[in-house]
Amino acid sequence: MTKIPTAIAILQLQEQGRLSLDDPVVRHLPFFKVRYPAPTSRVVTVRHLLNHSSGLPDLGFGLTRWVHLEGEPPVNQTAFAEKVLPDHATLVFEPGTHAVYSNLGYIVLGAIIEKVAGQPYEDYVREHILIPLRMTQTDFIMTKAMRAHRAAGSQPLLDRWTPLLPFVVKHWGAFEREIDGGHLWFNFVYTDYTPSTGLIGDAPDVARLMLAYLNDGELEGQRILRPETVATMTSADRMGSAVAAFPDQRQGLGWVVACGTRACLQHMGGGPGFGTEMRVYPREKLGIVVLTNDMTTDTDAILRLAASVPWDHEPATRAPGPH
Repeated sequence: MTKIPTAIAILQLQEQGRLSLDDPVVRHLPFFKVRYPAPTSRVVTVRHLLNHSSGLPDLGFGLTRWVHLEGEPPVNQTAFAEKVLPDHATLVFEPGTHAVYSNLGYIVLGAIIEKVAGQPYEDYVREHILIPLRMTQTDFIMTKAMRAHRAAGSQPLLDRWTPLLPFVVKHWGAFEREIDGGHLWFNFVYTDYTPSTGLIGDAPDVARLMLAYLNDGELEGQRILRPETVATMTSADRMGSAVAAFPDQRQGLGWVVACGTRACLQHMGGGPGFGTEMRVYPREKLGIVVLTNDMTTDTDAILRLAASVPWDHEPATRAPGPH
């Protein structure tokens, strides 16, 4: 779900006049050299990366190779993007024609943030999103304040993906902690690709992010986005999905557009050991988040159940505003 803070960071930089969503990516990253489907193809822009319409491929199980253990140094995101891109530089479709989810696109966005802001991606997000919103239990590393509350990731032994994990997860010997209660339990690892999926946090902190979003970009006097920018992120640049399994799904700026006529925006997350999902209903001023330490949990079913509760029928004494 880190892609939502990454999208917010890009939109902040546009508000500051330091980039435009319509900038060609190569304007900010000279190493961004991709192979287009045709000589007449549209150039890949920042906007294309945000709504997954760039044509960059996803990295699939390849992502499991790029992790590191506690105590190992953090990964420079610009150097990481420059290293990974050449092997995946052939666009799989014409930019701007439809959407296919791409973690690589958000890895590139992290490098753009570093170039434009002049500081590490992680420091920018801390300074401009986490600290203003007082998300004290969220970071890219396990802080002392977070360590006492961290959950161990797990995976059911009786699952089709379990036999594959030792072959696809780097550092498997150090990653596997124990078998207990019909589950594999994992030691902690960090991802190398933080703009795509690097944040670690708890549900109350995600709630604070959603509260700010539902309140037009402001929470407790701290503004992270202008109201007009939130409106753009909510409704603009929606692309149809090219994935046959999701023919009606549309991809916006960071958010996946879902829920049909009820109108909600959501983003899932996960990987070995964890499954997460958050959803906001802008018209209803409702936000729901589910974080689990089991990658097989049906988070979408839990969200649907939670959303079926008549939240707007609560007693009138309840404080007004997003919830």
